[in-house]
Amino acid sequence: MKSKAIKNLNQLSDSDLVFQISEGFDLIFEHIQAIEGEVKFLADQNRKCGFNILESILKEESSKFLILLDAIRCPRTPPDNFSKQLGRFNDHLAKGIYSLVYDYKPVNFKEIREAVERECQEYYLDGPNDFDWIFKNEIIQTREEQIYVDYVENEGKHYWLSPKRYYHPERYLSTLYIKHSVYDVASALWQVGCTKPEALLSIANIWRPIVFNDDFNWIVLKDLNTKTLEELDKLNLLKNQEDKYISIIINNWMFPLYSLKIRIINVDKKELKEVRDRQFFNMYY
Repeated sequence: MKSKAIKNLNQLSDSDLVFQISEGFDLIFEHIQAIEGEVKFLADQNRKCGFNILESILKEESSKFLILLDAIRCPRTPPDNFSKQLGRFNDHLAKGIYSLVYDYKPVNFKEIREAVERECQEYYLDGPNDFDWIFKNEIIQTREEQIYVDYVENEGKHYWLSPKRYYHPERYLSTLYIKHSVYDVASALWQVGCTKPEALLSIANIWRPIVFNDDFNWIVLKDLNTKTLEELDKLNLLKNQEDKYISIIINNWMFPLYSLKIRIINVDKKELKEVRDRQFFNMYY
């Protein structure tokens, strides 16, 4: 058995693809529902360590749902783009990007593209003055630090890091669970029936011809979300039309990200140090 064979879906025709992916959607939705129940329980019991770890997994699994749906919205030619999108299903950076941008309220596609480019940087400057220290990519670093104890090196200094700093009782007196948009959107899309095979074919027909450039604005995107639901309704494919689900999809279903480069952008730490030193010099002299 070969695990993480998601890219093999690229070998299927659309008619076979939608049945396979639809089955995956059902399993992912069942899983995120179960995880959310456990997250709520841990929050109620104020079990900070388990809550912190499981909440991050909930966001990742919800992101996988939306990565798959973007594969449906992605044109299948050229085939490399479609295969690349499928590969994001098991990529921690991509899942973190999806979880992050679904909390955005962008004006246009350009804002999302710039945000993705910013969050893919290998290293970045931050601190009290916004440039004091060099940090590793925040999405990857935070994910690892929340789960694992590690021995790290930072600018020649070595020390231990523990996940406890993300839930230390003196810093976090109690746990608070607030639903993330990435979970809400995935759940709403499943609830209304967007993940059934016939619905997926309709979604593919609507979205694949559309080109997303920097000027593609949020209002047009909302209209497109509305048009998608209306088309599914005409085909009698909407299984649930509760206002709360319809509203979430129209107002929060994000631009598809398949056209963006979601991979670590290498950064020269020496050059970053030079930028930091110049900033300090300009601040004090």
